[in-house]
Amino acid sequence: MHSFFNQPYPWMYKGKGLWIFGGAIFVMALFFNFAFEPFNVYREEHRFSYFTLCLIQALIAAAISLCTMSLAGLFINDTQWKVKKEAMLILFLLILIGTGMFLGREIVYDNPDNFSAKYFWEELRNTSLVGSFFFMIFIPLNYRKLTRKHNFSASTLKLHNLPPHDKKGRTIKISTQCRTEDFYLNPEDLIYAKAEGNYLELHIVFDNTFKRLVKRLTLKELEQHLAPFPFIVRTHRSYIVNTNKVTKVSGNAQGYLLTTCYPLPKLPVSRSMIPGFNARFSQ
Repeated sequence: MHSFFNQPYPWMYKGKGLWIFGGAIFVMALFFNFAFEPFNVYREEHRFSYFTLCLIQALIAAAISLCTMSLAGLFINDTQWKVKKEAMLILFLLILIGTGMFLGREIVYDNPDNFSAKYFWEELRNTSLVGSFFFMIFIPLNYRKLTRKHNFSASTLKLHNLPPHDKKGRTIKISTQCRTEDFYLNPEDLIYAKAEGNYLELHIVFDNTFKRLVKRLTLKELEQHLAPFPFIVRTHRSYIVNTNKVTKVSGNAQGYLLTTCYPLPKLPVSRSMIPGFNARFSQ
């Protein structure tokens, strides 16, 4: 169990994925409450029909989910996201939804004790129990599905090197945001580049070993300089990799992990970048 909770897990709540999640929360809350009436229902207290009440509660749950996950995404490093962090965030989200349901009681219930501690605890308990049940099933199944899918896809790749765009050993000038930091780079010597805030961390081959450079440069700017070289591939929003240096590709729930021919950390390929990475090895 400890090993499972420490496994990498994808950050799924951005772009289209965020809206799919919000929609899923809405549908789940509406269907579950309306179809099963899982908790005590006192219809004489309702200000609206039971379906309308369920609809309002589902909208509250979906709105809180969208806001929470979109804000959390501003602070999340998705390469370091794990199952345990996902579980903790979901638990926090369920507490927020329960609190939102409590604050929204005055809208749907005609009860003088709407804001009592009793109903606050009831809303937290009900939301946490139902939500935890769903996510305790979904997270392990999704983790297993994604890991199998990415492992299978990685196993079908046939690694091979692409020739340089021009003469071997050619260097190009890389212009940075500070002219005094401009430098020359042989693209064949690049192992990978990683975005670190306003700086770029480059790992390059140097005298049969490797060294690290830090430059005031964006990943997009470096990518534009290296566009003529097809073996240089964007694998993640924070990584560019020289695929000629890759010796092994494995899969996990987040996407791929790349092993290079140097004793460096494994490099990520995010799920959204997998099609482009696969296309590189079909050339």
